Amino acid sequence: MISNLSLEQNLITALLNKPEDYSQISSFFSEKDFDPDGGRNHSEIFTIIRQAFEKKEEINGVIVGQRLESLGITLDADISIANYVVGLSHRKCKDGDALRVARELKKLARRRKFCEMADELKEKMLSISPSASYTEILQTADEVYSKDVNAFEVEGNDPVDLYDQMEYVVEDRGNNPIEDFGMMGPFKTVNKIYGSLVRPGNIDVVCARAKAGKSSFGLYFCTHLAA
Repeated sequence: MISNLSLEQNLITALLNKPEDYSQISSFFSEKDFDPDGGRNHSEIFTIIRQAFEKKEEINGVIVGQRLESLGITLDADISIANYVVGLSHRKCKDGDALRVARELKKLARRRKFCEMADELKEKMLSISPSASYTEILQTADEVYSKDVNAFEVEGNDPVDLYDQMEYVVEDRGNNPIEDFGMMGPFKTVNKIYGSLVRPGNIDVVCARAKAGKSSFGLYFCTHLAA
């Protein structure tokens, strides 16, 4: 069984105690990433938390538990869903737990998905015509694999701010300049802050507006590297 009940409980606990942390995982994690056979209705609990967050409503164990009961969602004969959620909300959690745990659960969800894909691929291969060509066999396998794997390439479809940490990086490099690292370029300020942009094993791309000197910059390094 590719699942972890404790991790699922930890995520619910983290979100009940720090609902604002949902924003950190909203781009890549959903109720579908809980084990559907877990038997603790964690996907339903998560859905209530997500909906309340999106509506900017108050979120706590009591409110979430009551909403689940009003929807007729039950746990088992020994404990009510409301008491279960309240119990999870009373657990301790640390800062950053939501993001850390969500990433671990996402990996488990992906492993489950690949197992499903493997089962589907097995069925396809067992049912494919004996007269199928080599190309048809490969195409059939590729259709199964490619159908869902593209969704695993990124953590979400929302735009990502590539410059979110840029101010910190620039300030840190300015306060802690790197000197004499690699082959120095023709620009003293760049050398002072970053050291050389040309380093062993790197692939370097120089981007700038037209006529800004990109070719001269590249020619400088090519000349010196050849020497």
